[in-house]
Amino acid sequence: MSKKENRGSINEIFMNIGKKQEEILESYNEEDTDNNIELDDKEENEEYEEFTSFDDDDDDEYNNIVLEDDEYEDEFDNKETFSPMYKYLGVVIVILVILVLDFLCGLKLGIGPIFSIPLKTYDDGGTIEYYGLGYKVIKYNQIQGRRDKEIGSWSLKYNSNPITIQDIDFAISMKEDKNSTIKKYNNKFARIITTLQKNDTSNKELIFGFYDDKQEYEIELICKNKDIRSDNITLEIGKETTILGKLSYDKNKKFYIKNCFIEQ
Repeated sequence: MSKKENRGSINEIFMNIGKKQEEILESYNEEDTDNNIELDDKEENEEYEEFTSFDDDDDDEYNNIVLEDDEYEDEFDNKETFSPMYKYLGVVIVILVILVLDFLCGLKLGIGPIFSIPLKTYDDGGTIEYYGLGYKVIKYNQIQGRRDKEIGSWSLKYNSNPITIQDIDFAISMKEDKNSTIKKYNNKFARIITTLQKNDTSNKELIFGFYDDKQEYEIELICKNKDIRSDNITLEIGKETTILGKLSYDKNKKFYIKNCFIEQ
């Protein structure tokens, strides 16, 4: 064999070896690439499964969240349930405040009643009974008698019979037990047999009462001119007089007579 033929066969062998190596490298790269792709897909799948899957602890936590939502819903439902009750309670409180104010205005200021219902009228000059929520008002309007207002419970009764007392007995009672006497006669409709002591024109009031020489017993009863209901009456100082009206013990420590009807 010639040298050229030997060289040719050797070159072919090397060329064949090179091709084989290239084929092996290409197959290795393809297999490696496929394996890498498969590994990447597998890792992504595992991450996805890990993200979307729940273990037992996760289930418990989820259940706890559901329970908390249920508790919130229950609390909300309770608020909705009690909300109307609070509204009704607020309305009741407002009504009670209005009625109490009406009661106090009638008792202290002589205003009203505003929120009471007139249910009975007497044929005595126009006395009217008013009924409120838990209280009763009687506005007396007798021709010759009571012209005051009385407030109490529903059991309060119409009373046109005044307490009758002599001024000397009044003075003795005040001397012996002042507090009990004030409590007994304050805000009471009374007929007092007394004497006109003074006509105080500067203060526009008539002063009745009893005074003894030793000044141990005394009582002073005052009628303001604006409260006197006797028309065209001529009064004499020192003469026995009957006073009819509602007694009121004033902060000046004196008894005043409101709606004063005088007979002499």
